[in-house]
Amino acid sequence: MRAAALAMRRRQREAFMALIEHDDFLQRAIAHMVNHRIQHFTDPLTSTLVLMATTPVQLVLCEAGLLLLRTTLLPVIPYALLSAHERVTIAAMIHEQSSGPGGAAAMHETIEPSGQYTLTVLPAIDAQHLHKARLLCAFAVVIFRAPRADPSINRMLGHIILQRFAAHVTTPSDVMAAAMRLLGPADMQPPPADDTDIDRESDAPMPIRP
Repeated sequence: MRAAALAMRRRQREAFMALIEHDDFLQRAIAHMVNHRIQHFTDPLTSTLVLMATTPVQLVLCEAGLLLLRTTLLPVIPYALLSAHERVTIAAMIHEQSSGPGGAAAMHETIEPSGQYTLTVLPAIDAQHLHKARLLCAFAVVIFRAPRADPSINRMLGHIILQRFAAHVTTPSDVMAAAMRLLGPADMQPPPADDTDIDRESDAPMPIRP
């Protein structure tokens, strides 16, 4: 029974990672986590991106939505933001676990001190993170689509954020190059003398255009 349960968990983890590392999901998640951040960051875009890349992935549900990463510094992803396919896939995982080896005991229910109910379907594993190349490429698409009067600002800002990300997180050069290619060439104008203007731009909402 234990071997069957482990095999089911492994299969579900692979299916869940494939689900959340799809470009469309990552783009929605990045925009939501930046636009609805619950923590004040001096540099919100870089900080959000670094947290998403370095925090272990989990499948934990609460009344408000999906707790994707094991941190309290990023917001819940509301169920309304999930596609019908994503909601059906997660529901199927819950059904499979509740009717599989160990039954519903395979999942963990918790009432947080705040009174919030959570259901852990797949707990975080320290070695399991979002795919870095897919995350950075999704970020490049999101920031490139952000509506601004001058699109060159998006390109310049994107290049700066990616460079800051690389200063915090070890990133292969080919991964960084792929994300920067999606942004296009950065304008040759130098960045501001200090970070104030950059951070003011990076603090602006980044809705994804349909």
